[in-house]
Amino acid sequence: MASYFRPLLPFMLVWGVLLLSNSFAQMGLVNGLTQLVLFGLVVCLPLWRTGRLSYVDIGWPWRLLSGSNRAAFPAGLLDC
Repeated sequence: MASYFRPLLPFMLVWGVLLLSNSFAQMGLVNGLTQLVLFGLVVCLPLWRTGRLSYVDIGWPWRLLSGSNRAAFPAGLLDC
């Protein structure tokens, strides 16, 4: 089981650093959770049900177009 999560460690480490920072904690949390939920619903669930990996090609543009950071943090809200 540890070998399954080993490739994720760098990403989890960077996300942890973002969550611990004063400037990016809120944005990192919203961004990370949005990506996890979107990836789970758009990619993982259809993959599990159909056994086809082609849903990854649908999932990544949805994340780019979702605008979760823009909606959660309008202009001027994150001025440091």
